[in-house]
Amino acid sequence: MVLFNPKNQEEINDELMMQERQRMTLERALIREFVKEFRRLSKSVIPAFKKDNSGRSSVVATELRHEENIEKILRKTSDAHTSRVIGRTLREFNRKDFRQDLQETMQKWVARQSTKRAKQIARTTRKGVWQVIRRGNKANLSPEEIAKKLENYLAGRQARLRSKTIARTESHTLNQTIQFLTVKNLGIKGIRKEWVTMHDEKVRETHDEVDGKKPWINQPFIVGDFPMMYPGDPKGPPQEIINCRCVLVYHTVNRLAEGKV
Repeated sequence: MVLFNPKNQEEINDELMMQERQRMTLERALIREFVKEFRRLSKSVIPAFKKDNSGRSSVVATELRHEENIEKILRKTSDAHTSRVIGRTLREFNRKDFRQDLQETMQKWVARQSTKRAKQIARTTRKGVWQVIRRGNKANLSPEEIAKKLENYLAGRQARLRSKTIARTESHTLNQTIQFLTVKNLGIKGIRKEWVTMHDEKVRETHDEVDGKKPWINQPFIVGDFPMMYPGDPKGPPQEIINCRCVLVYHTVNRLAEGKV
């Protein structure tokens, strides 16, 4: 779950694949929940639009329960995943005594992050509903035609693609945060962290530039022009977080001094 002092590139590649499988388990669970929530939302937004073609009722319907439901999805799914990952990681280091404190730390982080992200996701949904309606009116579409476009945005292919993007980003951020905070709380001195990309054509230039960098664990990477403590760090800008697949591996100072990494 956390790779310390990799002996060679093969070990790093194995870690990349393992973390990707772990992340995808959470991603699939989130996609299912987001798709259901957007479909539920469409059943209130579209009838509201048909009653009031101006779109005001549609936006009001978008706000009802949507933000609250997104937050519940993020918290419920993230809490369950966090508990599993922390347990496995601490077993690897035989530090079960850290579990309660670390669990509480992560639960607080998940609560804050879920509230913040639910607001952002709901805000984007509202803007999207308005945009569909405005574009439809500008193109002189009939209410029935606009309603079909709303259905696609909230319950069709567009909704599924959006659900996948959100789920991929949230699952990656959660995985990297759990591991980073776990390592920080282990009490091991002299740790450096290494940013590792997937080393393929999809890696963005700014991430390729920090690939292989090894700052101290409490120092940030400079990704583009932004400080980030780890891949997926929610304090970074969207263009450096969305669809990121990078991970961290960790090194202790004595191994670096031996030139074994």
